[in-house]
Formats: sequence, structure tokens, C-alpha cells
Amino acid sequence: MRVLNLSNNRLCELPNGCHQTHQLEKLYLTANCLADNSLDVLGKFSNLHTLHAAYNSITRLPESCVAVWTELEELVLSGNKLQNLPDNIIHLKHLRVLRVHSNRLQTIPCFAKMSSLKVLDLAHNCLDRVNLATLVPQQLQFLDLSCNSKLYVDPRQFQVYRTHRPMSLVDVSGQNRTCLPSTPHHEAGADLGPPWKVGFSETAGHRERLYITQIRLPAFCNMEGLFGMFDGGNNNDIPNILTKAVPRMLLEERTVKETASEYMKYTMLSAHRELKETGQKYGVCGTLCHIVRTRPTGSPSSFLPGCHHQYTMRVASVGEARAVLCRRSGLINLSQTTQANPNHSQLGCSAMFPLVIPDPHVTEVDLDETDEFLIIANKR
Repeated sequence: MRVLNLSNNRLCELPNGCHQTHQLEKLYLTANCLADNSLDVLGKFSNLHTLHAAYNSITRLPESCVAVWTELEELVLSGNKLQNLPDNIIHLKHLRVLRVHSNRLQTIPCFAKMSSLKVLDLAHNCLDRVNLATLVPQQLQFLDLSCNSKLYVDPRQFQVYRTHRPMSLVDVSGQNRTCLPSTPHHEAGADLGPPWKVGFSETAGHRERLYITQIRLPAFCNMEGLFGMFDGGNNNDIPNILTKAVPRMLLEERTVKETASEYMKYTMLSAHRELKETGQKYGVCGTLCHIVRTRPTGSPSSFLPGCHHQYTMRVASVGEARAVLCRRSGLINLSQTTQANPNHSQLGCSAMFPLVIPDPHVTEVDLDETDEFLIIANKR
């Protein structure tokens, strides 16, 4: 046996003899009731490549365990009660993914010395200060430090580090910032931006890698909002092409007199044509959301809270991507769900025509004061 999944049970302990399954490579123990004594057993699995033990009651990770897990590639201990990580964790030569969010970490080892680490999730802990020079390995691709409420990162250090390697800073707080705050939150000036805030959450699930891109333009054309998501499944070229091209295409389609009333649909169809040879073999699911100001009609029913402008939202979706508007009265599904196989309407996959035909589903809704938030999500 190489894979064992015991997640979502009520296990309080592990039997002492289970480590005799010395060939076990992947062990999933998420969402149980395991405490520190379970590590006495886990510390005997010398061939583990993947260990998920999130959402248990583990308070410590002994160095003795880490010393045994020499083949470990993915370690997930999120949602426990860890206050620190052992220093020898940096000696795990094959470790690519380390997720320890939602713990009580106050200090962290010098991860910069790790040779294979690509994903480091330290969100929702008790970190108060980090040094990027000792935190970030050269090959790291994803670092999450969000929701460490006391955390301070010297902006000057960040700018210096940014000159050494390409880096994108993503604000998941909903404040639409593109750089580190230069003043404390209570000293920041009034928000003069659009009347909506944007954030995102993601998880790879069982996929080795996410091939997803996003469009997040909260001030599109100054007073509009353009948001979207494209999921390439196991190909990243198409999502990258669309993220760059779709905003331009939407502006162009709005100016075509004959089709201006259906510009969302034709924007998606233009995106399909833009894929050319790249879209012969691969397809993409996607949702595009455009929020525009409308002319006042004398009715107060179509305005967002906190502003006096009326807004209309138009959504176009293909494949398995979805958009859901949450109102106080309930949910409004803005994507088509009646299709037997939604992937038959995705963009790309031109070689599979006529089995796959791009057929965007378009919805328009007037926003009002009962609208609370919009969720755009992929399914795959």
C-alpha cells in the first residue's frame, strides 16, 4: 500500500504497528482529533512523500520526525496549534510545498537555505516581523503571509529584494493595494476608489499545479470594474493569453455598432479566435464580469451601498467557470448549469469541433443595495 486516506474521521490516535507499512508514500490525516502522541507513530514512516495532517490538535513538530522524513515533498500542517517549526526542517532536500497556515507560529526557520521549496504558506499566524533575505529561497514561487495581524515588513527591504528577482505583490485584504502600506492603517487617507473591494482565495486541491489566471481591474476605465477568471486545466499558455488580451477586446467590441448590445458575448468569441494555433489542442473555462455605471432613471433601486450611482453587471461564462451573486434574499446563479457537459462550450479545443463549440452564456443584472458580494470561481 502506497496511499492511505483517513481524512475527515474522529481519530484520536494511530496504532503503533501501522508504521510497518514501510512502502507508504502518501498519508492523508486531515480533519481528525490527533494530538502530539500521533507523531510518535508518524515519525517512523521513513518513505513518506506527502503528509497532510491539517486541522488536528498538534502543538509541536519534533526534530526527530523531520529527521526521518528525508523523502518528504509536501507537508501540510495547517489548522493546528504549532508555535514554532524545528530548525532541521530546512534540511529536507525534496520539500516543495509547506503549508502551515492557521497556527500560532511566532518564529520561523531560515527557509532561504532550502533548495527545493516552491510553495510556503504562513498565513493566519502570530508572526510580527520577517526578514525576506532569510525567508525566501531563490526558487520560491508562492509565499503567503496574509492575516498575520502584527506583521511588519520593511518596505525598503521589499524594494531591495524586488530588484534581485521578479516579484508580484498581491493584496488579499480587499483594499486593492498594489504596494506595501507606507502608513499605518488608521493614518491612511480616505478611499477615493470605486465602491467595491476585491480579494481572492485559492487552493491547489489534488492538482499538482493551478493553471489559472485572473483579471482584477477594479478601476477599469476609471469608473468601471472588470473581473474574470480563466482555468486552463493543465495548460497555462491559454489563460495567460486571455488575461492580457480580453480587456482590449472588450473595449473594441463595445465600439462595434452592430454588436454593441451583445459585446460580452462577442468579447468571448473574439477571445476564442485570438487563441489561434494555441487553442487547437487545449481549452479553457472562464467567466468575465463587467460592472458599468448606468444613467440615472429616477429609481433608487440600482445603486451600491455608500454611493449614489447606479450600476449594471454583465457576466459571460463558458465551460465550468461560475459566477454567483449573493443578495440578502438569496443566491443568484449568473452562469448556465443546465448543460450536460459544460466543457463542450469552453473556448479553444478547436480540433474537437463540432463536439466543442464556444457558446458564452450571458447574464445582465441591475445591482441594488441588497447585493452583498459576487463570487467568481472555477470548478476543475
